Amino acid sequence: MQPYQDNAYYSPENNQIVLPYTNWVAPYYDIHGSDAANLGSIAYMAHEITHGFDSDGSQFDADGNVNGWWTPAEREKFENLNQCYVNQANNYKVKQGWNLKGEQIIDENIADQGGLKLAYKAYLKLKDQKESVLGSWTPDQQFFIAYAQSWCLKETDQSVFTQINSDVHAPVEFRVNGVVMNMPQFAKAFNCSATAKLNPVDRCQTW
Repeated sequence: MQPYQDNAYYSPENNQIVLPYTNWVAPYYDIHGSDAANLGSIAYMAHEITHGFDSDGSQFDADGNVNGWWTPAEREKFENLNQCYVNQANNYKVKQGWNLKGEQIIDENIADQGGLKLAYKAYLKLKDQKESVLGSWTPDQQFFIAYAQSWCLKETDQSVFTQINSDVHAPVEFRVNGVVMNMPQFAKAFNCSATAKLNPVDRCQTW
């Protein structure tokens, strides 16, 4: 990747995450921004870390060798928990009317889920030290708003159709709504009603 590219990845063979320079400047990371907004915006960094603990990453040890380090019982539990996300994604419909394919996007999906939760934990540690101020938005609201804004994108219907049928990543709409709906902290931050779409009774959780 080039420094200007808007991308990142995890390499199980090298046990490393790679983040080009673009990830370290505004609008992702703004030295003048609040801690809450910055950590929400760069949650994708934690996304890459969690790839070391997904179906693929768990097959490699700390030195990058193919050497699964989970017990059969742990793997079975992991797969059972992930089925919730598969079912959830299968029932999720983008605005164009097409349903997602849960099995196809499961590893990226759980990386989004785990990444945002990990970023939120980091944010809470900073929040304990000081409160961030940004207009009328609370720090928790800033965190989730910044996360959503980090996925702002214009796509054609054909692009979304192609992604649903061939990409291991979900369309950005689901990478936001499909993730925050599994975090009760989001519903609490925005005082969501008990019947709100993004405040379901049954949530998925692996990490």
